[in-house]
Amino acid sequence: MTVEDGGLNHYLNQAYPLGEQWFAVTTPITTPPFNTPDAEKAKELLKQHGCQIEEHPNHYILTFPEGTKKKRHGLVTLSEQFMIHFPDGFQMLQHYDVARGISLLYLPK
Repeated sequence: MTVEDGGLNHYLNQAYPLGEQWFAVTTPITTPPFNTPDAEKAKELLKQHGCQIEEHPNHYILTFPEGTKKKRHGLVTLSEQFMIHFPDGFQMLQHYDVARGISLLYLPK
């Protein structure tokens, strides 16, 4: 199956059904480097909540603390959105770009 014939959407629907079901976050995610004026503040916020950030020139790899979970938020398209819930109650939104294999993170202010 290919993306064009719905193979990826079928897989995502089975792996992460829409609804109230939470899934354990057991694998790291890849993001572009944080390049906003608040980048250092965002990295410090994630670290305060137990996230490990491995910085590379063109991307970051984030590893979440044990007990972090996520649920799908929105419809399945070529990008996915997840609400990520840390064990300490901290939450953020993950926008996963399937085509590029990277995630954009939306942190609370």
